[in-house]
Amino acid sequence: MVEIESVLIDKTYYEKTFMENENQHPVEVMGKLYFEEQKQSFSDLSDIRFAQGEIYYHCKDYEAAIYKWENVHNNLEPWARKNMADAYVESDILDTAENIYKSITTDSLILNTEINLRLFHLYVQQNKFNEANQMIKNAVVLDPDYRNVSKIAYSFFVEQQDWENALEIAVNESIRTKSTEWFDILLSIFENDQLHKKNPTYYLPVLQVIGEESKLHFEQIVDKLWNHYKNESIYFEWLQVINQLVKEESEVISPYYMQEYIDMIGGKYSLAVMKPVVPNLLTAWIKVAGPNDRVFAASAVLAWNHQFPELFTEEIINAGRTILAEEHLEIDILTECHDLLQAIKRWEKDNKLGTETVIPSFNSSLDLLAFTRQRLASLVDKQQELKASLSESIEINDDIVGRLNGSVHQLEDMQEEKIRVLQKAYKSMKDKLTAKMKEEIPLFLKSTTEIMKEDTDYRTIHLDLNIEMNNRIRNYMNETILPLFKQLLQDWIAQSQAELNESQERMDEWSTGFNELLGVDSLDLLCDFSILEDWKRDAERLSDNVSIDKENILLRRTPSQVLLKSAGKLFGSLPKNNTVLANTYKNFVEKEDYVEAAESVINKFFRQFELIEKAIARDIQIFFKEPYQTLKDTVILKNNELEKNRVDYTEIKENPEKFLDPITLFEIRLDQYEIIAKKDN
Repeated sequence: MVEIESVLIDKTYYEKTFMENENQHPVEVMGKLYFEEQKQSFSDLSDIRFAQGEIYYHCKDYEAAIYKWENVHNNLEPWARKNMADAYVESDILDTAENIYKSITTDSLILNTEINLRLFHLYVQQNKFNEANQMIKNAVVLDPDYRNVSKIAYSFFVEQQDWENALEIAVNESIRTKSTEWFDILLSIFENDQLHKKNPTYYLPVLQVIGEESKLHFEQIVDKLWNHYKNESIYFEWLQVINQLVKEESEVISPYYMQEYIDMIGGKYSLAVMKPVVPNLLTAWIKVAGPNDRVFAASAVLAWNHQFPELFTEEIINAGRTILAEEHLEIDILTECHDLLQAIKRWEKDNKLGTETVIPSFNSSLDLLAFTRQRLASLVDKQQELKASLSESIEINDDIVGRLNGSVHQLEDMQEEKIRVLQKAYKSMKDKLTAKMKEEIPLFLKSTTEIMKEDTDYRTIHLDLNIEMNNRIRNYMNETILPLFKQLLQDWIAQSQAELNESQERMDEWSTGFNELLGVDSLDLLCDFSILEDWKRDAERLSDNVSIDKENILLRRTPSQVLLKSAGKLFGSLPKNNTVLANTYKNFVEKEDYVEAAESVINKFFRQFELIEKAIARDIQIFFKEPYQTLKDTVILKNNELEKNRVDYTEIKENPEKFLDPITLFEIRLDQYEIIAKKDN
C-alpha cells in the first residue's frame, strides 16, 4: 500500500504533513498555518483544510470536520468526500453517508476498496445484507490483500450461513496465498459438512496447490471430498479429478482406492461405465498405495489387461509386472477364492441359474482356482438354459392366463344364468299360486250368500258378510294356499340345490384341470352352499308366521255398496221386505268380481316372502364369490409371473451385458488371484 494512502485511510495526514517537528496542539498549529497561507497572493488552503477536518474528526466535532472537507478542491477531494461520508456515519446520518460514498469517482484502487468496505459496514449496520454481500465481494475482487478484507468477507459469509460464498473465498485465498492458514479454513468448512454440490473439477486448482504445499492438508481435504462424492451422481468425475492429483504414497488415500476397486469388481457398476475409469484408477492407486496394496493394485492391472488389453498403456503394464516381481503381497488366496465362489453361488441363486453346488475341499489354492474357472465356464451355458426356460415358461403361462380368463368369463355367465333360472322358477311358482288365488278367492266370496236368510237382520248384513268373507279367506289361505306354497317353496329350493350342485361339479372339473395344468394341488373352487340353508331357514320361519290381515271387502264406499247398506237400514225392520232384500243382496254379492279384494290378499301374502325373492341375485353372487375370487387371484398371480418372465427374457435378450458383465468381473477377480498365486508359487 502506498504510504500516503495509508495515512489518508487512518486520517493522520495532518501528522505526517504538518506536525513532524511541532510540540503544539494540532488545532493551534493548523490555525497558524491557515492564517499564514491566507496571506499569500495565490493561497491554496485545501491541504490545510483537509488536515483540519481530520483533527476535528478525531475530536468528534463532525460538523466542523464536514465543513472543512467540503472546501477541499485539490487532488485530495475524493478522500475528503470519503471522510465526509465517514463523519455522517458517525453522526448516524446514514442515507447522506451512503449517497456520498456512491458519488465518489476515483482511479485509486485503495480508495475504491475502502469505499466498498465502508459501504459494506454501513449496509450491515442497516441489516441490508444483500447489498452488504455485494460490497464485500467488490472489495475482495479489487484488493484481496487489503487490510484482512478476505477474512472479513469470509467471517461475514459464515455469519450469514452463506456457505457457497464462504467456500469461494476459502478456495480462492488458498490458491492465491498458498497459506496453511487458509488451508485450515477450507478444511473447517468441510469438517462442518458444509459442502455444496460443486462439480469436482471446481476443486482441481486448489487441490493442486494444497498437494504441493502440504501433504497433511491434502489428505485431510481429499478424505472429506471423497466421502462427500462417493454417493453422488458425479462420483466418477471426482475419481477423474483425484486420479490426476495423487503423486505419492498415502496411507489415508490408498484405502479409498482399495474400497472403490472392491466395489467395482463386486458389480457395483456396469462394465461400460467402469472401462473408461479403471485404467486411471489403478494407475493412480499404484502411486498412493503402500507395499501390500501396491501389489494388489499391480495384480489388478494385469488381470484387467488380460480381459481388455486395449485399456492400458505399456508403461503401466510394465510397472505392474515390476511391482509383482519385486514386492510381496500378504493375502490368503484360499480364503479370497472361497469368497469368490460364495459370490458366484449367490449370483447364481439370485438369477435362478441352477441347483446348489457343493464346493469340494482343497488344500492353495491353484486347484481351487481351477475349480472356480470351471464353474465360471458353466455359467454361460446356464444363461442359455435360463433363456430357454423363460421362453417355455412364457408360452405356458400365456396359455394358462388365457384359460383362466376364459373361466372367469364363463363363471360370470354361469352366475347370471343361475340367477335368471332361479328367479324365473320362483316367479313361475308365484305366478301359479297367484293364478289359483285369483280364480278361487272370488268364487268362495260369492258363495257367502249362503248365510243370508229371510230372518236375517239386513241392517247389519254388510258387516256379517264382510266377517264371513274374511273367515273364508283366512281358512283358504291357511288350509289351501299356505301348505301348497310351502311345498312349492321346498320344491324351488330343491331345484335350486340341483342347479347349484351342477355348478359345483363344473367348478370341481375346473379345479382338477387347472391343478394338472399348474402342477399344483391348491386351486380349490369351493362354492358357498350356506345360502341354501339360509333359504330353508327363511322359508320355514316366514311360512310359520304368515299373517292374514282382515280385508275391507263390503265396507268400501262404492255407490252400489252404499245403496245396499242404506236399503238394509231403511227396510230391514219391515218383515214383508226381507225376501226382496235377500234377493237384492244375493244378486249384488254374486255379481261382484272381487278382483280388487283378491289382489289385495295376494299382495299382502307374497309381501311377507319378498326377503327370499329379492335375495336371490345377491345370494347367487355370494355362492360364486369364492371361486370367482380364487380365479381372479390366480389370474393376477400368473399374470405377474408372466410379466416378470417377459421382462427377464427381454433383459437377457436385449441387454446381454447385464448377465455377462458379472461373469467377466468374476473372471477378472479369478485372473487376479491366479496371478498372485503363481507369484507365490
